[in-house]
Amino acid sequence: MITKLQGLGLGDQFAHFHAKVPEVEKQAELDRFLGGKARILLATTALGAGFDFSHVDVVIHWRGSYSFCDFMQESGRTGRSTGRPGWSFCAVTDYDRQPRDSNSVEEVEFKKYLNERICRRAAISRYFNGFDQSCEPGMTSCDLCTMKQNQASRVQQAVRQRQQESARQIEWFAEAVRFWQERGCLRCFYHYWIMYSLKPDIDKDPSPDQFIGHGTEACPNPKLDRYVKQLSKLRKHLEPRAETCCFTCFLPTKVCKGPLAGDTCFAPSLVGFNWSLSKEFRQQKWAVSSEYYPLDILPAEMSHESFTRWKWDTGLETELIRAAELLWLLSKHLSNSRDIRISKLFSFTI
Repeated sequence: MITKLQGLGLGDQFAHFHAKVPEVEKQAELDRFLGGKARILLATTALGAGFDFSHVDVVIHWRGSYSFCDFMQESGRTGRSTGRPGWSFCAVTDYDRQPRDSNSVEEVEFKKYLNERICRRAAISRYFNGFDQSCEPGMTSCDLCTMKQNQASRVQQAVRQRQQESARQIEWFAEAVRFWQERGCLRCFYHYWIMYSLKPDIDKDPSPDQFIGHGTEACPNPKLDRYVKQLSKLRKHLEPRAETCCFTCFLPTKVCKGPLAGDTCFAPSLVGFNWSLSKEFRQQKWAVSSEYYPLDILPAEMSHESFTRWKWDTGLETELIRAAELLWLLSKHLSNSRDIRISKLFSFTI
């Protein structure tokens, strides 16, 4: 070690202390260290006890210690100044941590400490006091507790970000629902926009004006009445879990609490209309599953066929029933539309 440090040009920055150093030279080396001329003191266990250094901040145990007691004595050379914490590190390899038959009882106990996975302070207390005392608030945490605290902090931050993101998405979805309820007509959208996308030979270019200007439930098309009758079938087909969605309109409870809150749904039939309309278009002979919805609004890992079957046969996923989720995807798709006329209609992104 000394040779390596000298090779790095650090010879004048360290002092050394071990059994083979003459007594006079030992004192001279200690004086250099205490006087600040040497910032590093290389020493064996001979320096472990009986020396009080107030300015030592870090002790590094190269390849560990011979025993737990030696380790604690050596670690005690740091942190001896009031209000000035000290740190003790073990620079060991995986090989050094493995107990062996030739190890003494003290060495085995020390290697148990090295392999501790819960709390270093508890391992020390267990050995010297006979009971576990872990790091507590107000104490300087050991490396294991510090790592857990950092992990917990990252998890808490991720949860907060997820909650904020979820809140923004719920707000956006609520605005999208309000749009389809008051300004946009799902029936006209399916009729003009999707039919045109599936039949590009139609001469007339569909305009947003054809499905904008009246809400879905206010559509003047007389065929809309039959969709109302189909809503009862929808409620029989889907059995929403308690507190996941409004049983009247099937929107998530974060968007509509409806009767649960003694209120009325602000979009009582919108999800039902979307379910009936999309199901009808899906069943058209020309509306094969691969053409049901544009590729960019479907989960990448799912084929169109499996997606549409999965949507209608599995009931619920978390808070959004399938029709409400399709309404979400449809609104997201239109908000990203290349047609500036349409994307501007969905400019209420939170």
